[in-house]
Amino acid sequence: MTVPSIARSLGPSLAALGLAASLAGCHPAAVKHDARATRPPIPVTVVSVRRQVVARPLQLSGSVIAENQVSVVPKTTGRIVELAVDEGYRVKAGQTVAILNTPQLGLEVQQQQSAVVTAQANRDQAADNLKRMLDLAGQGVVSDQQLQQARIQSRVAQSQLKEARAALALTQTNLDDRVVTSPVSGVVVEKVQDVGAMASPGSPIVVIASGAYQAKLSFAEHDLPSIYTGLHLTLSAAGLPGQQFRGTVSEISEMVDPQTRLLSCKVNLAHHGMLKIGMNVRGLVTASPHEALVVPTDALLNDGGQTIVYAFRAGRAREVPVTVGVRNAELTEITSGLSPGDQVIEKGNAFLHDGDPVALAQAAAGPAASPSAMPAVPTSMPATTEPSTTRIPLGQNASEGPAHVSS
Repeated sequence: MTVPSIARSLGPSLAALGLAASLAGCHPAAVKHDARATRPPIPVTVVSVRRQVVARPLQLSGSVIAENQVSVVPKTTGRIVELAVDEGYRVKAGQTVAILNTPQLGLEVQQQQSAVVTAQANRDQAADNLKRMLDLAGQGVVSDQQLQQARIQSRVAQSQLKEARAALALTQTNLDDRVVTSPVSGVVVEKVQDVGAMASPGSPIVVIASGAYQAKLSFAEHDLPSIYTGLHLTLSAAGLPGQQFRGTVSEISEMVDPQTRLLSCKVNLAHHGMLKIGMNVRGLVTASPHEALVVPTDALLNDGGQTIVYAFRAGRAREVPVTVGVRNAELTEITSGLSPGDQVIEKGNAFLHDGDPVALAQAAAGPAASPSAMPAVPTSMPATTEPSTTRIPLGQNASEGPAHVSS
């Protein structure tokens, strides 16, 4: 076979190989661009970014406290032999809380009682001696010096009796202090020591809460302008679902906590119901209203940790990173990334990519939907050669698929 005939017989095969090589050399971006250029526009619904007055809700967290909290400490040292109260007990002022065993004080009382008896005898003897000296002085039998000495002895004996009586009274008081009583009326919220423990001054036995219930709540420095005395707020507790409690701010701390950088406030509760001391509570406050840019919350997507929206520009979806402020289930404040009048895609945005062709969804009757209309999102997406990547609306797990955000 001649060379020309070989070439003619291999011609079709060589042409096919050349075409394959040419296609293999094409850049993937070109293929991707081709796919986007030929895919039909995705139907979407758009809305305009607008200004609206919003009020940012503030959440304050803290716990329930009592207006007054008193640590009951003994005035003397002794071992606790009886504890008359437990946590949750209601006590009245003067009621016995604990009894201490103080055997040494008992012995001291006996010794000082004897000292008082001795001092009384010495005083009586000195008084009798002074009386006798006065009688003898009138007869001229004793000197003035002897009379003066008798007077001094009488005064010393009286002074010693007073000292003995004072020491006995003090020891007796210490002995009486072995019975520890509550200084206030209230509820025992903490039992610090138990029977058998050695109690001493400065070491509390129990803690008693008295007065009205309050909530102590913490908040950030930048929220200070929204918190003031007299502010009404609503409180809730995780342990009491469905129950709400009204309160009024009565006091605001003057110092920022150097560790947490938080301020605190005390809230008087109108009623405490089933709230208990130490329960965790949250307070909800609506801050001063302000004007802001807002978009429907459904327009927001989470793309790898970045909050984005898709803007409708010249028939294409354009990805726009945004930052947000106040948010609820319907609307979200946009603090940066958009301008008033921008058109953002609200429905049909979950499967979009930057640059995808889009068109306004058609209403049932045929005319194009207005930006405020909200037709259903198509249930199927046009076929594409590009792998599908779904962006998930904010607040939703990837396994759940597109859904409305709930705040």
